[in-house]
Amino acid sequence: MIIEYSLLFKFISVNNSELIYKAHVLITFAMNLVILCSLSILSILVLKILK
Repeated sequence: MIIEYSLLFKFISVNNSELIYKAHVLITFAMNLVILCSLSILSILVLKILK
């Protein structure tokens, strides 16, 4: 019983680390996209103001 539980815990922890890594990659990608979009919008606004 205890051995099965420890194996299950190891399996869950491995899956969680993979999920956490994937989520971290997705979050960084999304943040980069948001930053790029905001920068492009800001540059367009600045160009409109300057013109």
